[in-house]
This record gives sequence, structure tokens and C-alpha cells, in this order.
Amino acid sequence: MHSQSLKLAVGSLVVGMIVLALKYAAYWITGSVALYSDAVESIVNVVTAGVALLAVRIAAKPADANHPFGHHKVEYFSAVIEGVMIVVGALLIVHEAYGNLFAPRPFSAPIEGLAVNGLASVINGIWCWLLI
Repeated sequence: MHSQSLKLAVGSLVVGMIVLALKYAAYWITGSVALYSDAVESIVNVVTAGVALLAVRIAAKPADANHPFGHHKVEYFSAVIEGVMIVVGALLIVHEAYGNLFAPRPFSAPIEGLAVNGLASVINGIWCWLLI
């Protein structure tokens, strides 16, 4: 079971980085705040996938003198880090949206940006389907 969990955690990290790169490219192409917020959400996903990978590796360690019941509680730290990342991401999005509210930028290449973002969504959807 540990090997399968480890492979899924690595896969989630790799897919998350690919999706992040595509979503950031979509933002860069268009300048859209909505696509920026989507890219920031992907940063949260990549960081939490990395933390999950670390947590899976630590939780699999056998009990020792300092942890007589095992290392499974590391999963709680993973959840706390995910919560903190969500708050940081939300603050970054609010900051960008607030700045764009008073100094809006025109969109450039909206069709191309949405196509790149759509590709990221398809990749994410396929990975989700595989995980289920």
C-alpha cells in the first residue's frame, strides 16, 4: 500500500507542476485576473502535493522510541500546511484583483489563453479520473 500511495503522491506532484505551468502560461498570455487566480490555486495544489508526498514517506516509517505509535500524525501537519496555503493564495488573489480593479489591463489573446487553460483542465480531469 505504501508503494502505491507514494506513486500517487509523486504523480500528483508531477501533474500539479504541469498544470501550474500551463495555467500560469494562460495568465501570462492574457493578463486575466481570473486566470491568475486559477494559477495561484495551482501553486497551492503543487505545494500541498509536495507536502503530501513528504507526509506519506514519513507516515510509513515504523514506530520508534520517540514515536511508539508510529508517525501517522504527520498527516495532521500536512492538513495545517494546506490550510495556510489556501489563505496565502486567497490573499494573493485579493491583492491582484484589488490592483486590477483600479487599474484594469486589457486582455490580450483571450482565445489562446483560454485554450491553454482548457488543456490544463483536461490534464487535471484525466488525473482526477485516474485517482478515482
